[in-house]
Amino acid sequence: MLLSQADAILDHLRRQEGEMAGLLADLACLESPSVVPASQGPVLDRLAGELRALGMRVRRLRGKASGGHLFAAPPRPPAGPTGRSGPGGPAGSAGSA
Repeated sequence: MLLSQADAILDHLRRQEGEMAGLLADLACLESPSVVPASQGPVLDRLAGELRALGMRVRRLRGKASGGHLFAAPPRPPAGPTGRSGPGGPAGSAGSA
């Protein structure tokens, strides 16, 4: 079964090869010398757009000596009807009576 999962992943990546190569080419064409932090903005903006298009939450973090970093996370799951944060309820409530 593991081999079939690996084959499925490889097949998916092969089908996306042209799109991945296009994104890589676009990123390579954007000017982003590491010694000029402000010039890294277009690369970060492009990557942020790609991540948002996949449904990710994206934050741009300021860098001290760079153009910054991106932080991406999956969307938050909707809160359940009880407002509980997980199987045990709100953090810190496990075992309390």
